[in-house]
Amino acid sequence: MVATLFSFFLTFLLLAPSLGIAGDEGAAQKSVKVTIKPLKSLVIHPRDDATATVVSLNATQISPEVTGKISNIAVKVGDVVKQGQIIVRLDSWLYSGQLQQAQGVLKELEVGLELAKKERDRAVRLRKKGQSTQAVLDSKIAQVDSYSAKLIGQRSRVAESRTRLNKATITAPFSGLITKRSGHKGSWVGPGTPIVTLVDLQAVELVAEVASLRVEQFKKAGDMVFIHMEEKYPVSIRAILAIENSATQTREVRLRFVDNKPPPGATGRLTWVDPRAHLPPWVLVRRNNSLGLFLSEKSVAKFLPIPSAYEGLAALLPAMDGPQDVIIDGRESLKHGDSLSIIPRQD
Repeated sequence: MVATLFSFFLTFLLLAPSLGIAGDEGAAQKSVKVTIKPLKSLVIHPRDDATATVVSLNATQISPEVTGKISNIAVKVGDVVKQGQIIVRLDSWLYSGQLQQAQGVLKELEVGLELAKKERDRAVRLRKKGQSTQAVLDSKIAQVDSYSAKLIGQRSRVAESRTRLNKATITAPFSGLITKRSGHKGSWVGPGTPIVTLVDLQAVELVAEVASLRVEQFKKAGDMVFIHMEEKYPVSIRAILAIENSATQTREVRLRFVDNKPPPGATGRLTWVDPRAHLPPWVLVRRNNSLGLFLSEKSVAKFLPIPSAYEGLAALLPAMDGPQDVIIDGRESLKHGDSLSIIPRQD
């Protein structure tokens, strides 16, 4: 009988672990040692970027407004000119002659008007004395009116002739850089014929293409910087075009420079800080084909999938209620629902 009881007790001891019967020491072995950090201490705001190019708002092909032969081109490619500086001169003898002729006719009409006024005044006196007829007086008054009307038209022709003469000298409409010279001395040119190309170096802005899906976040972005040749240029949004590029699904963005400006044509990267809270990629783990993070809730591991997360990229932080603790050390082998033993971090 004793032997039978002993054999039963021995069997019970051997089977106890498999039946889930264990003491405090066995329960403690099931708790996974981990460290935690507050979720808010892990939040980052990653920088995003896009290719960008500096463009000049004024890049003009300078052409004459009148017809003529080029007598002199006063600039070369690479010259920096100021607004109002002479760039091109056309032969002006024709326009000079037209102006002199118009001024001569004007002078003749002015003399004729003075004479007509004297004759009108004499006719008025004679009419008062009864020594002239009303018809004569009316004729003299009409002659004065005729000269006055002709003078108005001739003064307009003189102004037109003077304008054509002035336009034979072409000046820079704004300060800038001569980037191309198309005309040549002795060439016959007319309105619309390009002679030189002038680019404004100061009136510039930045152009970039931003994915349509990111435009709303881009509007709220901070610390916008254009990087060119390792130099950083702060910028701010001037306009976001409402038209979408159907091929690239992007929208054009125009930005103004806050301070210093790179030259037109410079290309580089436009970078900005994403205003939305993200998690660093190193904190993410994969469970059941999903990327996410482990949270500690009442000393129990909870896996929170983040559907928008990608390997190696910062993950957009999903909305959460209240403060959360993220499991840091020990998360690699954790399973959802594991019991936790939280230990201090050795930072």
